[in-house]
Amino acid sequence: MKLRAMTLPLSAAVLALAACSGSDSSAESDAMVESIPTALADADDMAKTAAALERTGVDGIFNGVASYTLLAPTDAAYAKLDDSEALFTDDEARAALAAMLKHQIVPGYLTLQDIASAIEAVPDGKVTMTAMDDTVLTFKEQDGKLVVVSDDGTTAHLGDESISSNASIAIPIDAVLLQP
Repeated sequence: MKLRAMTLPLSAAVLALAACSGSDSSAESDAMVESIPTALADADDMAKTAAALERTGVDGIFNGVASYTLLAPTDAAYAKLDDSEALFTDDEARAALAAMLKHQIVPGYLTLQDIASAIEAVPDGKVTMTAMDDTVLTFKEQDGKLVVVSDDGTTAHLGDESISSNASIAIPIDAVLLQP
């Protein structure tokens, strides 16, 4: 309960920083497209996440007006999983794939700069956000890079460039945060 109480103020701080950042970082993708699934399908090393969104129907949340940040595993991240191809071919794996995706979606349009600023603004250098599946993800800096840590300790490095759409944003990560 105490963790939840701490998560909400920090989440609000991150969202407030995102709302007023107004930054147009050069690391952000210049081309704005209608939806994150479309942008991912066109991006290098993101075909698996685009396919996962479509296969599970999770892509639908990115078609509305609400803003979300997707921590999008690269194709190389999926390749590290045992039998990752089964996630995309086995109908029984569809629910596990959807759960994995929901574990990597947080509310709001958060740029890399927003996350870095929020981390710098807190004394312990850690910012927590509640994912769509109601688990807590912790963002921090490690060895000069931004990382996200899942509640089970799985760590992923955030990529240097994000992929933007009109309402949402995807940040490539080098690991799958929830093992299916």
